[in-house]
Parts: sequence; structure tokens; C-alpha cells
Amino acid sequence: TQKKLDRLTGTLGVDVIDELGAVPGPLLHADALRTTYGRALRYNLDSTKYMRPQETWGRTPAKILCGDFYQLPPVPASASLLAPHTGQSYEHQQGRKLLADFEYVVDFVQMQRSTDPLQGEVLRSMRTPGGKRISDESWQAILKTEVVSSSGAGQPAASSSQAPQQPQWDHRLRAARGWYESAYEWRIVSYAMHAQAKLDAHDAGQLLFYVPAVDRPAARLAKADFDEMRAEPRIGTTAKMPGLLPLFVGVEVILTESLLPPKYVRGTPGKVVGIELHALEPPVQNRTSIVSDGVVLLRYMPKAVYVKIDDIDEVFLKAGPVTAGTASRPAGPDLRGVLAIIPQARPWKFKPAAGGPAITVSRTQLTVLPQKQGTLHGVQGKTADPGFIVHWTFPPGLKSESIWLAYYVSLSRPRSFNQLLSQGLPDRNVIESGPPEQIAKAFEELFSSKIATTKIASAKARQALGWPARA
Repeated sequence: TQKKLDRLTGTLGVDVIDELGAVPGPLLHADALRTTYGRALRYNLDSTKYMRPQETWGRTPAKILCGDFYQLPPVPASASLLAPHTGQSYEHQQGRKLLADFEYVVDFVQMQRSTDPLQGEVLRSMRTPGGKRISDESWQAILKTEVVSSSGAGQPAASSSQAPQQPQWDHRLRAARGWYESAYEWRIVSYAMHAQAKLDAHDAGQLLFYVPAVDRPAARLAKADFDEMRAEPRIGTTAKMPGLLPLFVGVEVILTESLLPPKYVRGTPGKVVGIELHALEPPVQNRTSIVSDGVVLLRYMPKAVYVKIDDIDEVFLKAGPVTAGTASRPAGPDLRGVLAIIPQARPWKFKPAAGGPAITVSRTQLTVLPQKQGTLHGVQGKTADPGFIVHWTFPPGLKSESIWLAYYVSLSRPRSFNQLLSQGLPDRNVIESGPPEQIAKAFEELFSSKIATTKIASAKARQALGWPARA
């Protein structure tokens, strides 16, 4: 472990943590402590002094924390660095102290992502403490993002003796192929993941493969409980592994397992360029499901899925003979940036809805997920190019603070309202209510005075360097 940490941190000059608002306090503390351990031998550091302001992160020359605290907090929300610190664990309080000890805080006030003045107005209003009304023009721009359908599209309604007409769906949905799609709940995201995969595979002229996970519960289950276990939609519960994974050649995915760290970590995007089926997998060409549904349900776990990472020149694989069970292999001799993702087993806990103790389950699945369908927690920090579809549906009982943060995340992902489609609509009162009081108060206590002194220090530094002064 010491050698690995030294390789990761020993030669660091600048270390950056992004999306700080989603980082739990104990994790920030752990990062500082382990970085100190990693650099201690190389630089002869006393690791017991790792919390002193000049010793943090093993005397890394520059440590930068970036992020917007008006994003959804970590799970649970009590682990947030801005959460009340009374009654928190030692590690959480140490993480909060690390944040409080930063000398300089720069408050960026201009969003570079947005190209839409109406979207900018809405987001500025949402960030105004105490709330602020938005213009009717901005509200109308939000209303226009709603996905609508009508039966008959202008034709007279069918009489009671006629069959109901086929709904005419919003034409913008066709133009939105390849957009990001997100919701607060995994139940909706799981449905979107499968629906979009089927549509994308059809457009690409590719077979859609369904890869069932292999679940091995530690205790014998009744069939109803086993089916419930297999249908669990929340991959946050199932160790980031879906019960049924949709894949086709050409689908955009992200890795859910780190490979050759720190190069290819969880969340690294790529594109599937081949799927190598199990040697015992029956031939897929004549499956009746292809004719009926355009899909193939695999009976065995594939040997590997090949994922190409963009802008990588390294070669990790050797070209080999095509086996009988292979659906497709990476095309051509160019294997630069192609990784072979093999199935992995991870434990998770299944708790039957009928009650009873949680049961440990070992799930085996390929460690990839479709890239553009995810929860709002997962799309934080992303610029949703070419566009963003959001579901304005929330579980009952969700706190008003979490709803406001979900609104802010949803409205700030696309570059403009023209690149946003809404399933349902947001509540205008929530948009105009202002940021959650607890977060705004904690931000003020931690950073307001340091933002002011940083502006003064920056002005002096520009003068000393002979740079022009800023307004």
C-alpha cells in the first residue's frame, strides 16, 4: 500500500478535487491522511502532524478544491461538509476543519457553460438568498421544454365506436437521440436506460444484447423473493451492477471499475467496439427474439466486452482468432485504447419487501453502464452535450432542500433551454424560493470573509506581477 500511495502521490505538484459538494467529510479527511502517508517516506515527513495547515496533504505544493455547494450532497446528506457538525464523527469534523483552514477562496460568479440569457437569469435568481422572481419570459421558456403528446395531431377525436388513435409524440424526441436523460429515482433511470438502448441500437442497425447478472444469495430464497431481488432497479444498492445490462456495438458507456489506476478510473467514458460471448452461448443469429423485439437475451455471461477509450495511443490487447461464441470483436488492427472489460463479482445486501433480515448476495456482471442515463447525483458536474432530458418526478416525502438542489442541478446541466426537454414540469415557486437556508448560512460562515481577503490578495499579486487590474 505504501508503494502504491508513493507512486500516486509522491511526485504531485498540483492536486485537485472536483465536485467538492458531493465529497463526504470523512472522505476528505481520508484523502489528506493517505496522501501524507504516500509522501512521508520520500520527503521525510512526520505523519502525525498531517492536520497542521502547512502540513496538509503531505506538503503538496498546491491543493485545489473545486465545486458548487448548490449541488446534491453526498448520500447520506449528513456527510456533507456544510452539514451541521455537532454530533458528527471525528473523521467528519477533521474533514470540515481541513476545508475551514484553506487560506484562499475564489468565488466564481459567471457560468461559462450557459449560452442562454434566460437560463442565466433563472440560475442567478435561484442563487439569490431569500429568493427572487423570474421573468415571465424565462418561465415561458421553461414551459416550452415540456414533452407533449396528442392523439390525432389536429384530427377529430375518435368516436366511441372507433379504435383509439395512436398518440403523436413530440417531434423533438427524435432530435433528442443521444441526449443525456436523468431523474432523481433509479426506477425511472432504469426504465430510460433500457428504452434508450433499444432505440439507439435500432438507429445504429445493431443487435441489442441483454446481459443478465448472475446472483448468488447466501441463503435460499422463495421464488417471489428471488424475482424481487433480480428486479432491484437501484444500482446504488447492487454495487453499481444492474440486474439486466443492455449493450450493443457502438453504445457509449462508462467504466464502473478502475483499471490501471489512476489512468482509467470509475466514470471513464468509452464506446463498446466488441462483445465476446461465452463459448457455450447458443448461436444468436436465428433467435426468435430478434424478429419479435430486435434483441438477444444471453444465456451465459459474456467472456468480455471491448471498450475503446478516446484519445489513447496505448495498446493493451493482441489480435487473436475469432471464436465460435464471439458476437463481434474490435474491428480492424487498430487496438489503441481498447480495454477488455471482464465480468467481476461484488457483494450487496438484499432486503425483502416482506421483511426479515438482509441477505448477502454475490452479483457477477460486466463493469460498465450506459453513459447518458443516470440519476441527478451522477450527472453533477457534467455539461450535458448535446442536450438533456429531465424527469420532474420525485419520491414522496423528499425534503424541500433536496428538491431545490435537484431543480438547480437539472436546470444547470444543458447549455441552454433549447437543449432541455422536460418530462413533466418544475414548480415555479421552488425556483423562486432561493437556496436552502442551512446551506447558504454554512457557506457564509466558512467562506465569506476569506472570499473578501482573497480578492485583496489577488489585487496585490496582480500589481506585484505588473498585470492589469481587474474591475
